[in-house]
Amino acid sequence: MRGVTDVQMYTTDIASIAAASTHTTESDVAMDVSDVEVVAVQLKSTGGDASISGNLVARLVASLDGTNYDTQTYAAVTLIQTTNSEERATELVNVQGIRYLKVKEIENQDASYAATNVNVIISKKIV
Repeated sequence: MRGVTDVQMYTTDIASIAAASTHTTESDVAMDVSDVEVVAVQLKSTGGDASISGNLVARLVASLDGTNYDTQTYAAVTLIQTTNSEERATELVNVQGIRYLKVKEIENQDASYAATNVNVIISKKIV
């Protein structure tokens, strides 16, 4: 099937990730990336305060069969939080030879403020 497919990795946004903590619940969704070589991974969040300044880091893991996932991070996307408005950061990830990707965890590195309405979107384009 040709075209662009965007998949939100958590069915609903993560309401809040507390300051200096890690959301360790893996994503509800795993994306089949076996039909492409590169995907765009976007991390989105709303800072909990206008003074937020720490990074938000989403760590992804890969699988060759859709069942057994890496225990180590395959790729990471970093969002530099600077405001209490919605912010997004997108990075390209090479997925040659990988079958599935999912989010392992999201870390809020800001020492004082929560990150809210957090999610990861993976986009692939089949030509």
